[in-house]
Amino acid sequence: MDDTITMIAEARAKKAYQKIPDIVCTMEKYQRNLDLLLEAVRTLGAFADEDVKSRAVIAKADGIQWILSGMRSHRRSDELLAQSCLTLMYLARDAENKKRIAKEGGIAAILRAMESHKTSEGVQGKGCSALCKIAANNAENTVHLAKEGGIAAILRAMESHETSEDVQRQGCGALANLAVRAENRKPIAKEGGIAAALRAMESHKTSEGVQKRGCMYLYNLATNNAENRKQIAKEGGIAAILRAMESLKTSEGVQEEGCGALSRIAWNDRETTMQLAKEGGIAAILRAMESHKTSEGVQHYGFRALYSLAYFDDEISTSIAIEGGIPVFLRAMRSFKTSSEVQYCGSALLDCLARSNPDIKERIAFEKTAYLCDRFAFLRALRTLNTKRSDAGPASRRDLRSIGRSVSYAYRLQSDDCRYLLCCMTRFI
Repeated sequence: MDDTITMIAEARAKKAYQKIPDIVCTMEKYQRNLDLLLEAVRTLGAFADEDVKSRAVIAKADGIQWILSGMRSHRRSDELLAQSCLTLMYLARDAENKKRIAKEGGIAAILRAMESHKTSEGVQGKGCSALCKIAANNAENTVHLAKEGGIAAILRAMESHETSEDVQRQGCGALANLAVRAENRKPIAKEGGIAAALRAMESHKTSEGVQKRGCMYLYNLATNNAENRKQIAKEGGIAAILRAMESLKTSEGVQEEGCGALSRIAWNDRETTMQLAKEGGIAAILRAMESHKTSEGVQHYGFRALYSLAYFDDEISTSIAIEGGIPVFLRAMRSFKTSSEVQYCGSALLDCLARSNPDIKERIAFEKTAYLCDRFAFLRALRTLNTKRSDAGPASRRDLRSIGRSVSYAYRLQSDDCRYLLCCMTRFI
């Protein structure tokens, strides 16, 4: 027996993926040996995490079946159950494995483990993680999980382990995937799902994972559900999202999901829109768009959030323009010319601002014209710089067209006019 356990451990250390069928055979043969099963499940989990191809090989060798069998045989071992949930999560990264896990009773096995080990942080966190992955992008599994009592189980885990960052992060992720289905949004809210998300975000303010998944979860809950939108705003959801965006300014994921959640919560509700504007939503969204200029997601959801604000109130439209929104929007649209979402949402927002106030319409036209004029002036100035070189004769036609040479010369010269041109580059290129 010890030799078999040693073989499994050595296979994991050497990443001997060809040993997968042998490892699964030992699981079948020694189902009653807890130590061997734990070593085998840990090794299969490591293989599934490290090697994409191993996930299909493990499933083909009936690894899922014997992992679930071990969970039933050793239901009192929180260590084996936690490790089994983690391994199932890794295996569920494969779309076909998601289906197989559910078909072989995996969802019920995970929920049973969470029910039997309510005080185990490991079982609850790894259980939520497995449920999150099994439900992701699989409508059938999402429906199955909700019917099996998954909502209550996840919320209970989050309530019992409020101080655990892992449980809160994985719980928000699992509930976010459940909330993708419209029929789950009302039951989740009814069972205290909104309060659970806000508690998680309040308790783990510095956790990027909790804040990102919390915003994603609120986004899904608010989608096409006016009642949930009102409740999220009423329970302090807007403040929680803005706090996350303020605390984690450098996190692209938090900024994108935060803008997305605000766009959903504020949509089609004047009271919520006014609340968001009053609590500093305009500045927060513009800051996100400015700080993450290269992120298509942040620009897209930033446009959507500000459109939700501007659509119902001309005063808010004016405020967006006053706070410097117009150049931000034009810059985003220039940066993502091939993104249909950025172009569509940006155009809709600019049209909305232009309709609200003639002065804003004029300002938009001016910014567009100023950009073109400044860009042409900048290019002409760069060409002029080439003609000032003292170490060569008159610039050739090829040199005049070389932006790279002009920029290099500007850096070498370090004169006032060159510094000005470099500032122009920062703004317009």
